[in-house]
Amino acid sequence: MTDHSAGELELVRSKRCMPQLVYRNCFYNKEATCDNRTVWTCVDVRKMRCRARVHTFGHKMVVHCLTHTHAPHLNLIQKKRLHDHLLQRLNIHPS
Repeated sequence: MTDHSAGELELVRSKRCMPQLVYRNCFYNKEATCDNRTVWTCVDVRKMRCRARVHTFGHKMVVHCLTHTHAPHLNLIQKKRLHDHLLQRLNIHPS
């Protein structure tokens, strides 16, 4: 299991199969990509008006902008891992 509090990056898929980033126990949605650089915004940008962002270059974190306006997404991460584990055990691959 990955310890995200140490600052490791993990790419996952949302319920709608869109790319999401997990970094320091928070989820980010992919906002824009130019060349090999990607900007990610916190999933709570609308709900909590959170303006935290992460910039990545390839699969490495470059910049972490602003602090979150909410608690980490620990429960959501656990649910996501359980969901992915069940899909894997049932040999179901979301398209």
